[in-house]
Amino acid sequence: MAGLKGRLDLSDRVYLTGTALAGGRGSNFGWDLMGGLGSQITDCFSAVAGYRAMGGDYQDGPFEFDVTIKGPIIGASFKF
Repeated sequence: MAGLKGRLDLSDRVYLTGTALAGGRGSNFGWDLMGGLGSQITDCFSAVAGYRAMGGDYQDGPFEFDVTIKGPIIGASFKF
């Protein structure tokens, strides 16, 4: 998998964040996209809410697994 990750500060406390990953190793092809709006609550703690979608395509003989998962997310980040 290879990808990009970014953060754009809109103010001292509010930012946009996103990731994009794509590639294949254990699967034929996999991908992961995420975008969110975050809040830098303290210097060491931030919270984010957004949307994430990820998918994978795997085949081994007659077994085939092709899935896409998507939906809202919330998260927190601690720096120390």
